[in-house]
Formats: sequence, C-alpha cells, structure tokens
Amino acid sequence: MLFLIFTGCGKTTNQEVQTTQATENKLAETGSDVIKTYIQQKDKNDILNFSVESSFNIEGGLISVYRFYDQNNDEYEGSTQFDYINGSYSIGTDDHTKVDKSVPFTQHEMSGQYSYNNKKKGYFVISGIVNDDKISKINVNFNDGQLADITIDDNMTMYAYVINNDNAYKIGIQKITASDKNGNTVYQYRPG
Repeated sequence: MLFLIFTGCGKTTNQEVQTTQATENKLAETGSDVIKTYIQQKDKNDILNFSVESSFNIEGGLISVYRFYDQNNDEYEGSTQFDYINGSYSIGTDDHTKVDKSVPFTQHEMSGQYSYNNKKKGYFVISGIVNDDKISKINVNFNDGQLADITIDDNMTMYAYVINNDNAYKIGIQKITASDKNGNTVYQYRPG
C-alpha cells in the first residue's frame, strides 16, 4: 500500500489515500495538540506555530507530517505514527529534526513496525521541506527498486511519501534527485 501526499498553502494532492474527511477533521482537532504536547514534554521546549501539514491512514493507525518553530525561532519538521486502539489514537513513534535551510530541500525519514490485529505491520515515511522554488520534481529511488516521482507545484512547501506494508520498515533510500522544470538536476542526495 502506497500513499503520496503533497502539502503547501492549502494545496493537497492525494494518490491512493484512504483517509476520510471525518478522520482528517478528528486529527486536525485533537492530533495537533497531542503531538505538540508530546514534543514539548519530550524536548522541554516551547513550541510556536505548530501545524500538521499532512495526515492519512495506514492500516490500523495514522501518520502525520508536521512542522513547527521553537522559542529560538528554529524550524523543525517531523512525523508521528499513531496507533488506533479502541476508538482513539495514541502516539506510537515520533521523530523530528531541525530544518536545514542551506539545502534546496530536506529529507526526513521515519520507519518502524507496529502491531495491528495481532500482526506486525511496517511503514516508511520520507518527507521534507522544499527550500528552493526552482524545484519542480523530486524523484526517490528506494533500495528495493520502487520509485516515487513527486511533482512539486508552485505553492508547495512540503512533500511526503509513505509506504505501508508488512516489510516497509526495511526499505531505505538509494538516492533522491530534485530537478527543475527543464529536467536539470538541482540537487542529489545519496545516503551513506
């Protein structure tokens, strides 16, 4: 199961997204506060301008991609995996990092396993903030042969791509390439 979500200035494009409007509204009302409180307690920092940029269902849970500023005006990006248990969401995994504004786009990865119906499920999230307005496409090559071609619209500021299946937590990135509208490489990232 694959999910692709783009965010920015009110524009969201979804492919194969199973999130219902009711689920999005419920998370928007409570999830943002839950994540914000969790981060404040964990990091012992005040959080300003917190916003969930994307949220969508995975089997037996939810993943949210967010951004915020701390009291020093440093920007952060992150992801939270929620477990859906007995009609409510609880945080399973959370990871966030300071935004690197010196690169054309950031890449933030989070992966893991969770239990659902007595079975282990996996997920992999790649997300980031687009810092260079020349970027019109991001291509992600995964180490299992999958490819993600993400088109960046003019008003987009974040992107997210999620894989949700039993072995998704084992997936990694082979390379990420950002290109301009003419197909010229703006930036390339190769892990390791």
